[in-house]
Amino acid sequence: MQKIKSNSQEESEKNHFDEMATIYDSNYTYDTPFTRYKIQKKLNYLFSSEKKIKKLSILEIGAGTGEYTQYLAKIFPESEIIAIDISPKILKIAAKKCKNYPNVKFEAVSAYNLPFKAQSFDLVCGFYILHHLDISIVMREIYRVMKPNTSALFYEPNILNPIVFLIKSVPILKKLAGDSPGEWAINPIHLSSNHYPFESFDWKSSEFAIFPSFIPLNLSIIFDKILDKIGTNSFLNFFGGSVALKLRKQ
Repeated sequence: MQKIKSNSQEESEKNHFDEMATIYDSNYTYDTPFTRYKIQKKLNYLFSSEKKIKKLSILEIGAGTGEYTQYLAKIFPESEIIAIDISPKILKIAAKKCKNYPNVKFEAVSAYNLPFKAQSFDLVCGFYILHHLDISIVMREIYRVMKPNTSALFYEPNILNPIVFLIKSVPILKKLAGDSPGEWAINPIHLSSNHYPFESFDWKSSEFAIFPSFIPLNLSIIFDKILDKIGTNSFLNFFGGSVALKLRKQ
């Protein structure tokens, strides 16, 4: 296994999310209808192929409060899901949220030193976690625990998006957004030129606009779908606020 590159950085992330645990969901508006729509949209895209398989061994990295985990449990009810995070406090909330899903198990462990045997999982996934980590290290560890002919699927903030870049670059905006001090964002161009250990890699961005809460939900969804269709089929694909990553191990 790879050793943690920076214990101090990982400790800083743990402390940040321990402190954020009780306000995490409200900070990221998980309780709003449009956010729930976006979560479902992301899951439908990421797992378009995998959800056809009934039984999988799944590893979710960076489970946070378990918001995405509970959706995973619904999509894959016959699968065993292990969801990890570095913050024990945030996992307590996740465990409570997912108490009705017996196929989910939470573990407070480091993504840099996964306590699992090589080739243990049929699927590895995560939502807005890789940008908190040293990707050059964690990708090799993810690859190690994946079985052959399996996928690693992620959604991440896109640093090429002007708003994301501004938030990640300006300290006061980072604080207002609830960011940890050391987090940045993903550059999909850089990733595509450095597949790390993976044999294939694909990415697509989404979320090309921010919709104010006073816009009716149905209109926000219509506009979002139109922008996604235009953006992902043009040069605008580089600039969506979020980017889906699909990596494949042969």
